[in-house]
Amino acid sequence: MPIYPEFVRQAGNIRGDNEVWDIARCASMRGLPKTCIEDHRVVVPLDQDEVARHIRAHELFHIRLSPSDIRPWVRRGNASLESLLFAEECRINFVMQCNGFEPQKYLTDSRDNTTGYEAAKAKDWRTLIRGIAATYGTAGKDPFLRGVDKAAVEMKETSLYEDVKMIFDQIDKFLNSHKSSAKSDRKINKGKVPMTEGFLVTEQIATLLDKHIKMADETGKIPKMCTSVRGYELSKSVGFAPLCQGKAPLTRMHNGNMGKVRLCSPTGRNPRRIHRMLTDPYRRIFDRTKRNSGGVVLIDWSGSMHLEESDVLKILNAAPGATVAAYAHSPGSTDVPNFWILAKDGKMVDKLPDTHGCGNGVDGNALRWALKSKRFANEPIIWVCDGAVTSGHDDGMYSILNVEARGLAIKAKAVMKQCVEEAIDYLKKLTQGTAPSGPILVGPMAASY
Repeated sequence: MPIYPEFVRQAGNIRGDNEVWDIARCASMRGLPKTCIEDHRVVVPLDQDEVARHIRAHELFHIRLSPSDIRPWVRRGNASLESLLFAEECRINFVMQCNGFEPQKYLTDSRDNTTGYEAAKAKDWRTLIRGIAATYGTAGKDPFLRGVDKAAVEMKETSLYEDVKMIFDQIDKFLNSHKSSAKSDRKINKGKVPMTEGFLVTEQIATLLDKHIKMADETGKIPKMCTSVRGYELSKSVGFAPLCQGKAPLTRMHNGNMGKVRLCSPTGRNPRRIHRMLTDPYRRIFDRTKRNSGGVVLIDWSGSMHLEESDVLKILNAAPGATVAAYAHSPGSTDVPNFWILAKDGKMVDKLPDTHGCGNGVDGNALRWALKSKRFANEPIIWVCDGAVTSGHDDGMYSILNVEARGLAIKAKAVMKQCVEEAIDYLKKLTQGTAPSGPILVGPMAASY
């Protein structure tokens, strides 16, 4: 049975007409089929039975939805490489079901039962917990659980089966509540790590797996409590963390017109520049006063975003007198700095402070600060963020926080940009009087606006 991966493309990915893929044949066993998008190589069974057809579909969905390079996601530090790979298998199986395939009927492996039994018996938490993601949404789930149940009975630890089943249920509820995001390959930022909405779901599942593995290693058992999946509302501590301002000395002066500026004009009441009657072809002999547009620039400085000292200077060059602040939160912390003012009143930092956080966590409270920091009613607020806001407790993405942040952004008439470069371009247009007014929302913030 032929397979045509050259016909499958991700959104915005333009390929050449002469693209050639290397297709190799393998047996219908877990671990043998694989896809390398960068090398244009696919290894799949080419038989005509349903199992082979579903395996081919699985690999084509990888080509359609998975990133070609997973290393930038590993460098984000939110989840391990192994958990990201297993979580992606989990998501792809779920998307297959959403598109009419039946992996829960045809995709299985003769070793699933043995894997569940041996991992549970040896309390190999990594194999056991990641095996949950590997068999989720496939016909291998039940054999895997039977193997776990058998080991639990032999060890007289009957709760182990329920704990493993609990993780299956967590993943299932999370994916079903984020069905549209899981199926998406839409780009949601333009930062150093090009992020797709779908793989962000994968990262959240991988984070859950790593949390369970870590706690199981420390306690010797899978925790009864449901450690949160970002986006799945399990925690009672859902909310933005309070701002904890860190030290960022504003020691560098910026030369620029911060306040009102007098400019020549062809119309007015008092001809203060009468000498221009002879020298200026437009006869701009009057004065007009122009207030610098300024602006409050709020920057998400979490792991998915990027900021340098030169960026702050470029912002002030585009909008002298602008107030620039950045935030990044360490999940669960209360006294670790998570907010810094980088420029204000014509002064800026000479060196960016060290950040101790890799998450957002304070988006809502940072927006409230930006609202209070406006010098005049029409001063614009530019919010540099990928649109994903998270809880201060666990860096989780919750719908209730999206609603709160969206309301604040609309109230502030904030203009959201996904990277600093876009914010600088907007500030330049603002100075020229050609920039659109807010609110302008992006990413998940714009989903229901």
